Amino acid sequence: EIALTADEISRIAYFDIDRYYAKRRSDFRETMHKVRDMFVLSCNLFQRYSDMVRIEPSCFERNIFRITQQKTGSLAIVNIDRYAIDAKTTYRILEKYGHRAPYTSTIGNYNYYLHILMRDIGLDDDIRLEERRGGELVVENIPKWKMISSHTARRSAITVNVLRGHNIHSIKRCSGHSDLRIFDRYIRDE
Repeated sequence: EIALTADEISRIAYFDIDRYYAKRRSDFRETMHKVRDMFVLSCNLFQRYSDMVRIEPSCFERNIFRITQQKTGSLAIVNIDRYAIDAKTTYRILEKYGHRAPYTSTIGNYNYYLHILMRDIGLDDDIRLEERRGGELVVENIPKWKMISSHTARRSAITVNVLRGHNIHSIKRCSGHSDLRIFDRYIRDE
């Protein structure tokens, strides 16, 4: 359960896929473009993968994104200009895909390609995990890219906005959370 910084999200957004994967097949490069754009868009729109695959032009009215979340039935409303980590990049991606989801395959496929992308971008600083197993403390160092999944985008959007000092209730409106205790679990400030 990690969150990325605004700088890390920017690094992902501007990663040169065509150059890095120049020797790979064009369909692989196209998939990686879509996976990258889906992740960055998710970081800016606060939503779960199950909701991101459902976005369509009717979810947008100028700078406002609205979606009724599939899991909870909550209405999420995001003022892109105010709460997106990078509004300019958000609009660029939305235009590129006609205000639809860049990537719509299964979440398993998405996370598979996401791991490849994050490893190749170089998000490999070690994350220290401490866990009790059988009464014994076990410490592991795991590269950050291995811990990134579709849900990291949602956690990152919330964390970055909290650290920027935005009002908690406004951020909850963006993420669709109604329970403050659950919302608090998304904030990663370490």
